[in-house]
Amino acid sequence: MKYLRTLTVFLLLAIHTCTPDEMASASHCPDSVCFCRVLDTADCSYRNLSNIPRGLPASIRSLVMSGNPLYSLSDDFFRPVENLTLKNLALDKCNIFRISTFTLEPLRSLEMLDLSSNKLYNAMLDKCTEKLGYSTLKVLNLSGNSLYTLDAIYNFLENKWFSNLTDLIMQQSQVRKVEMKSLKNLLFLQTLDLSQNAIEQFSSYGLPTLKTLDLSSNSLPEFPRPCNGLNNPFYPKLENLLLRRNRISETYLLEDYGHCLTALVKLDLSLNPIKIILPFAFVYFKDLTYLYLEQLLGVIEVNKFAFATLNLRELSIGNTVKGYMNVVDFYTFLLYNPFLKILSLNNINLSLVNTSRMLSKLTNLTSLSILNCNIQNVPTLTNPPLLSSIDMSFNSIQSLHAEAFQFLGKLKYISLKSNALTSVTLESLPRVLWDTSDVLIDLSSNPFDCVCSLEWFKFWYENNMKRTSGNASLYICNTPTQWQEVPLVDFDTADCHELNQYVVMALIIAGELCLVALSFIVVRIYRWDIKYYIHACKYNKLTSPPENLRDDFLYDGFVAYNTRGRKWIMAELVEHVERKHNYKLCLHERDIIPGGVYVEDVLESIDFSRKFILVLSNNFMDDQWGRYETAIASHTLAEGGGGKLFLILLEDIRSEYITRSLKVLLKSIRHAEWTKNKNGQKIFWNNVVQNLEKSEK
Repeated sequence: MKYLRTLTVFLLLAIHTCTPDEMASASHCPDSVCFCRVLDTADCSYRNLSNIPRGLPASIRSLVMSGNPLYSLSDDFFRPVENLTLKNLALDKCNIFRISTFTLEPLRSLEMLDLSSNKLYNAMLDKCTEKLGYSTLKVLNLSGNSLYTLDAIYNFLENKWFSNLTDLIMQQSQVRKVEMKSLKNLLFLQTLDLSQNAIEQFSSYGLPTLKTLDLSSNSLPEFPRPCNGLNNPFYPKLENLLLRRNRISETYLLEDYGHCLTALVKLDLSLNPIKIILPFAFVYFKDLTYLYLEQLLGVIEVNKFAFATLNLRELSIGNTVKGYMNVVDFYTFLLYNPFLKILSLNNINLSLVNTSRMLSKLTNLTSLSILNCNIQNVPTLTNPPLLSSIDMSFNSIQSLHAEAFQFLGKLKYISLKSNALTSVTLESLPRVLWDTSDVLIDLSSNPFDCVCSLEWFKFWYENNMKRTSGNASLYICNTPTQWQEVPLVDFDTADCHELNQYVVMALIIAGELCLVALSFIVVRIYRWDIKYYIHACKYNKLTSPPENLRDDFLYDGFVAYNTRGRKWIMAELVEHVERKHNYKLCLHERDIIPGGVYVEDVLESIDFSRKFILVLSNNFMDDQWGRYETAIASHTLAEGGGGKLFLILLEDIRSEYITRSLKVLLKSIRHAEWTKNKNGQKIFWNNVVQNLEKSEK
């Protein structure tokens, strides 16, 4: 997938690095409808163009024409850019069904061509390149076309124009049959991506330069034959072989295939109905570093020493159904992996296994994940001094003991969510883990017994929420009945302490001061009314330019917000403003149709909205899009459009995010502060609705 949108990703990165002033001054190529935000890239995507626009600067090296209705490309289609040294060209999603014989001839310097998601077929690709000479093309993306087969019948890849290809991507191209012999002229091919097709037949052929072969999400019934005899490998430099989600069930020949794949580093056989893994199946894969056997389908037998190979660094194995994996001997199947660093076991029944013994020889582990495996205790690991991450979520662990972690001095992450923990105390983990600020501990979704013995953990959790890496709503009391379904933070521990004489004396003094305290209570109850009155007086002194009196707005307000605040937007803002007061808001997740250039869509939506509402939060100010939308607001204010702006403060903004421009906005623009106080909320909504009311001429 990383090849599919290379040009567009490059363009977006260029957009993000531009300041608002730079975007305003360089948003268009001088003599073209295209955007040129960086010196060498022209974005002409989704402009309803039928031809390449003229007037592009000579500096352009990358041209994005995605999403235009081009249909048929004539011989002179690239004449407007024949004097440019184009290296990258995106023609994806253009409904192209025809390319003339000499259409591509002017692209003499082209290195990357994206023709994905069109209506091209084998014979057409052969016809449009058969009379062309050698080219500099290195990366070709034909994904999403109707190619059906790679064989000698439609062997367009034998044409000279493709001879220098290093990367060929043909995802989702309805390919059913592959003859690798059809690629014999691609002497420099390093990456071949045929994932997400319907390949049932695969015939190997010698490609000495191939390094990555992706056949994921196909219908292959067997492991592709990697050699013609033990000493004649088809792919001697192959490093990555991805066979995820196929129909491979037999692996008897894996041991022999290891002799042919001596350079293989990564092998992915996940989501296959593999029946058995024999002893020493991977022993001859001498450079195998990453092995993935995740979510295997059906019943599988794993034999002794199944994964024995000295260079293995990462192993991930699991089944889709717990109990369907029969491991002959848990104490030997990981015995000869001394350099293993990352181990992930998923959906394997380990309830009767001594996991401490099973893992005892893995002295170089840095990450251990045992998920949904029915383990009841955390294994005591004495040998892996570099272990930094432990994830044992979705098991049956009932208690924690510090002894299990005492030798793990490098731990930075512990996850024990969704287990059977009812109580957590200071002794559950080593003191250093509780006290170290950069250690993340996730104990969410456990059935906590909210009694006095949980008091210590409750206070630790309240003071270390940023370290728990779990949603606060997932820390819930399960027992006793009076606290069932109550958030842990609301568990009242007052009954855990007997009153002493000092407390009694304090209560007597407090009673004598009730009358004085009552006045403070009254002030506190009406504090939001007081704050609102002060704010209103101060606010009325502000002068702002008259609101735009146009009557052709599509929306009453464009709302700029961070996606982490989506729940408040939908539950509060939309409910009150749209449903109760019939105003129409523009939300980027709801009202901006995906597929266009996002920045342009946002600017147009703001222009067609009567108000520009910024919902400020720390997440909003920390996000690059939030800072960009804040810059748009500052620019609007500087141009005299302050009456269009309105600010909502969801929370107190940390000092690190209060920039000079934000200070100016807060001092100059009307704003309202959200509060959990009911009276304060009434004032808040009145303030919001009043600022959305249309001004009278």
